[in-house]
Amino acid sequence: MQDKFKMRIYDPETHDYSDLEYINQRTNIVANTLGTHYHISRIQLIQCSGLRDKNDKLIYEGDLLKCYFMDDDTGKTNYDLMKVIFDNKSAAFGLIGLKTSNIEYFSDIEFIAEEYEIIGNIYEKRKLGNE
Repeated sequence: MQDKFKMRIYDPETHDYSDLEYINQRTNIVANTLGTHYHISRIQLIQCSGLRDKNDKLIYEGDLLKCYFMDDDTGKTNYDLMKVIFDNKSAAFGLIGLKTSNIEYFSDIEFIAEEYEIIGNIYEKRKLGNE
């Protein structure tokens, strides 16, 4: 259950991407697990969905996933590439198709970990995330 409260840090200036260690609300200083400190205005905080993929890796906002499904026409397993989003308006995590832009919210689907595999994220694989 505590996986839901995990976060990561992305620094757009240095392209550092790491796990969050703590936030000092008094000073607005953020530290990552490597001991690097940032002012909160300089970084992006990335939320954890609390879900895990087929390899037991935590799924975060901005992750790129292979989403496996059974093709009704061929009966074979196929996949779509999707990006994990957090929709502030709906206060929900979801997936947006990289080619279709269709959005599916995790709350609207039966989440089966074996059907999802993290292949990267938009912070470390920008080209793939923007296709």
